[in-house]
Amino acid sequence: MSKEYGVSKLGAMIGMILLMAAGASIAQTEGMLYVEFRAQQASSTGAIESPRRLWVARDKYMRLEQPPDSVAKVQPLLIVAEPNVWAINAWVGEGVHFVDPGPTYKVRPMIFGTTSIAKLRGLEFGREAEFFDSYELERLPLRTIDSAICFGFRITVDSAVVMLYSDSTTGVPKRLALVTGRDTTTIIYDKYEYDLPVDTLLFRPPAGCLIRMKK
Repeated sequence: MSKEYGVSKLGAMIGMILLMAAGASIAQTEGMLYVEFRAQQASSTGAIESPRRLWVARDKYMRLEQPPDSVAKVQPLLIVAEPNVWAINAWVGEGVHFVDPGPTYKVRPMIFGTTSIAKLRGLEFGREAEFFDSYELERLPLRTIDSAICFGFRITVDSAVVMLYSDSTTGVPKRLALVTGRDTTTIIYDKYEYDLPVDTLLFRPPAGCLIRMKK
């Protein structure tokens, strides 16, 4: 069974090649992807969430660290080393372990995993460019983000509009926006590193964590 987790192209042809080259290497690499990102909901107060941290490797491993909530005393931590999955509250050091029943074992780090638009669930961290390449692209004006000149592209997915801005030098994503009706969700990529050495220790529960099997 494929595990689906929600976590919740440039203005010129040469730019498009840069972006697609980066996307292809991320999707096919045997190394590890690390993303630090924040989400902003324009439909509410416009406040930007605290950073989340994501590691993905070989379609088998994933670790997602959510920011702590001091009021609820919760800090969600999801760790996957197929077929093993751990859902942990790092605030109290307790969690649940369950086993993926199969028959396929593949993590899918979906960016908009809770959306009602099924096609958007194919938009995953590490495969942004691959997803955009499967739709008709509309070029956007150049934009400077974090001192980097970025190329942007827009696609339409059913009733939603999705926009991706990527660094024109490295090809890595800088901003991803989903517009549905009057609501806009923007993913702010603070760090995006790929082809890193795989550290399998990241994909194990923290030492001293009390784990129980899910029945």
